[in-house]
Amino acid sequence: MSCYGYKKNTSPNIDRLANEGVKFTQAISAGGWTVESVPSILTGTYSLAHQIRSLDDLRNPKIKTLGQELVMKGYQCVLWSNLSTLSHLDIKDGFQKIYVSTNYKNNMPVLTNYALTSRIVNRLKIQYKNCPFFFYIHYEGCHVPYRPPVPYKYMYLYDKDRKESINIPISKLNYGDGKYDGRGKIPYVAVENNIADPDYYISQYDGAISYTDAQVGRLMDGLKELGLDENTLVILTADHGEMLGEHDVFFSHYGSYEENIRVPLIIRFPETSQFPRGRVISRQVSLIDIAPTILELLGLNKPFYIQGESLLAFIKPFRTYHKKYIFSCDKGCFALRTENWKLISNNPQDLELYNLKEDPLEQYNLVTERSDKFKQLKQKLYNFMKRNPALLEARKGHSLTEEDKKLFRSLGYIQ
Repeated sequence: MSCYGYKKNTSPNIDRLANEGVKFTQAISAGGWTVESVPSILTGTYSLAHQIRSLDDLRNPKIKTLGQELVMKGYQCVLWSNLSTLSHLDIKDGFQKIYVSTNYKNNMPVLTNYALTSRIVNRLKIQYKNCPFFFYIHYEGCHVPYRPPVPYKYMYLYDKDRKESINIPISKLNYGDGKYDGRGKIPYVAVENNIADPDYYISQYDGAISYTDAQVGRLMDGLKELGLDENTLVILTADHGEMLGEHDVFFSHYGSYEENIRVPLIIRFPETSQFPRGRVISRQVSLIDIAPTILELLGLNKPFYIQGESLLAFIKPFRTYHKKYIFSCDKGCFALRTENWKLISNNPQDLELYNLKEDPLEQYNLVTERSDKFKQLKQKLYNFMKRNPALLEARKGHSLTEEDKKLFRSLGYIQ
């Protein structure tokens, strides 16, 4: 994204949103994939608390969604997405309307980002213009396989600064076989016309970002046309990142490395709120902080179960943000992060320690060299996991149909 320093102008509409709001440069997702991350965004809790760690898990009954909290205060709450996964997650309570497309063709949603945006803007005009509303909008456009429409498909394909790229082996393992192989290879689901040049797929990913950025611009234009742009809070983020060859992982979201859990976070406040515009916050924060921020802005009490902190601490005077440690979970991979350090636990015997300030690309594992820091962070991580016994108490809900399993294997959500 260009507003986060990328050399290509991939996100002009989101850049404008950042200039009109507050941009966080160290926002950390609570999960490395949608299944754990989205429930964390909507509940303000880590997955060890809300207990959704696979597609058929039921949410902890003590923990409510933002939809449940806001519908009781008179808000019209609507969930919009063209990502089928959301239709199976236990996050829908409180949303009076749920528009989630479940139709796919060749691993791509039939409902395009453009069509989804049109539906949202039209429904705003017809039904929600004159009432308080809370929309959760989730686009799938930047998910593998990267297939942005024309002109975005060709927008970054012929980069004049592009250096000659080596070809990468193509995985022969299909999602449908129950296996995913993106380590050291281009995963089967990403492959287009047997192209083995990773730069091609990166150009398609860049195009997908610009395509999604255009929809953000259409949403903001729709709000402005209806006179809602200056009394609507807009929060833009991502549930996880994407690996584009870093750590020898291609075109997937894997583990707790920075490329996967460090995400954009931009908050644009209504003009009437008198909050600053164009501010950049470099302190690390978590996406579980979104829910308590919204509740505080609306003058609502923070429920006992929320583990996040309001981000208004960075904006209002005489307030302090207290989180020194931030956690992230990805299918059994756990990470603890401070401003300068990160400990990753892939399993009890496989741990990695990185100095993020000196080694932002996480190339040098310092478990042995910095045993003092390793022991300190390891104890913090294990103490956190002990305080969240729900780790072993996930409640299974509905069973997936064979058709569901086939689809979610194709998208990499189950093995």
